[in-house]
Amino acid sequence: MTTSNRLLIIGLDAADRHLVQRWAADGNMPNMGRLFDTAAWGDSRNPTGMVSGTVWPTFYTGVMPGRTGRFRGTTQFVSGTYVHADVDYERHSYPEFWNLMSDQGRTCTVIDAPYAFLSSAPHVTQLVDWCSHSPWKDGVTESTPSELASDVRQRYGRDPVGKCDFAPLDDTADFRRFTNGLLRRIQTKTDMTLDMLADSDAEVFLNVFSECHCAGHQLWHLHDPAHPLHDPEMLRELGEDPLQTVYRAIDTALGRILDGVDSATRVMVFCSHGIGPAYSGTHLLDEILLRLEGKASPRRRQGLAQVMVATWTRMPQAVRTFFTPLQKKLWPKLKANLVQPGKSRRKYFEIIINDASGGIRLNVRGREPDGIVDPGPEYDEICAMLERELLAVENPSTGQPLVKRVLRARELYQGEHAEMLPDLMVIWNRVGHISEARSTSIGHITRKFVFTNHRTGDHTEDDGLFFLTGAGITAGRLDEVSVADLAPTIAALIGFDLPDADGKAIRELAATAEPTLMADAG
Repeated sequence: MTTSNRLLIIGLDAADRHLVQRWAADGNMPNMGRLFDTAAWGDSRNPTGMVSGTVWPTFYTGVMPGRTGRFRGTTQFVSGTYVHADVDYERHSYPEFWNLMSDQGRTCTVIDAPYAFLSSAPHVTQLVDWCSHSPWKDGVTESTPSELASDVRQRYGRDPVGKCDFAPLDDTADFRRFTNGLLRRIQTKTDMTLDMLADSDAEVFLNVFSECHCAGHQLWHLHDPAHPLHDPEMLRELGEDPLQTVYRAIDTALGRILDGVDSATRVMVFCSHGIGPAYSGTHLLDEILLRLEGKASPRRRQGLAQVMVATWTRMPQAVRTFFTPLQKKLWPKLKANLVQPGKSRRKYFEIIINDASGGIRLNVRGREPDGIVDPGPEYDEICAMLERELLAVENPSTGQPLVKRVLRARELYQGEHAEMLPDLMVIWNRVGHISEARSTSIGHITRKFVFTNHRTGDHTEDDGLFFLTGAGITAGRLDEVSVADLAPTIAALIGFDLPDADGKAIRELAATAEPTLMADAG
């Protein structure tokens, strides 16, 4: 990088703040410890109830989910239908900050930004899904300019891990191979980052490392002695906690990057959201809703759907890549008929947010194709009933309530695309494993939770962390901010206009921008 006003942003996808703070304090992540001592830093508050699918789009745009309509990653429930599918977010979403920079003649490089579309803006260099956790197109890397993807593959190779959720993990050798693949990926990506930084004149360079995300999902049970699948013998054979190994490697990479930039470059580090044990009641939610409405359960069909998913995940990546277009076209309708048949005849049904929280959609007249619930008093009465009934459900395994909170999305998120969001968000009480549900209204439901795709860890409601270091930055802890405040802060630091954002630039950080840049940022 040779520009005088520049910002390097390192994203650490799903780097859990509690692990980062603990391992920074005990010396396992010394470079993170350096940031706590020398950077301005603070907590970033994520959108309530929908964290993992909303945090990155909100970070990029400064716009909250009620206006973007986004609440999940690559697929979500499609408003005006009864299916989950890929959504054309470009019709609904607000532009990412790098596209707004390009509109104003400013340059930006973006590497592996989660859930971000490929830009065609003239001043944006972008690499999509080279080494990401959940690629849009399985095994396919895209770029602007188009030759960048092939150049990167030729110089640095392909992703040594592939789609993390599809990694075959059965024995110690598999977990060692998976962990070593993540370590190679971190090192290779760090090499590429330093090379591109040296050759780039981009005013903003954003690169997101996804390895904490992959490790958190697949390795949590080896890290957590309380997890039902914890295997101390495998941990002994591995020699150390593989989750901590990955976090240490990320810390080493961060140190190399911090040491490799010049003194004129400011560096922002963003740890997006948390990870913890995959204790979820989402697999029970639709059964609960069916019983509350007096409907029959399609359990046999659901079992067939699980077999189909397991078969798909075990296919070689080359086969999945070839058939992905067909899979994306056929699977949503097939899944709808197998897992949730007859949604159009129900008053309410589950829609997928994630395993940390369940989503409920009411079949509203005038909004859904075959809506049967009238908006207004009937809608409110059903929401109140569901809140009351769900909060009364017990987890027999723990003796505690199954549900911590039930939230109404329209009370939290307003905007032109709020109707795309779930009507209710069910926040599970994740104090222990969830495989049962019991109440007077639903009776006793038992369904073993399957740690799908080897995911033994999953996202939490915990917020993220942000750091900013460099010339003119005063070290110390700042007040908590919204993740929507980070894009306006980036705009203020670089001096470009970010109109129509919900967030506001962080005052202490924006004040460090040069006066001419602040004037440019409005």
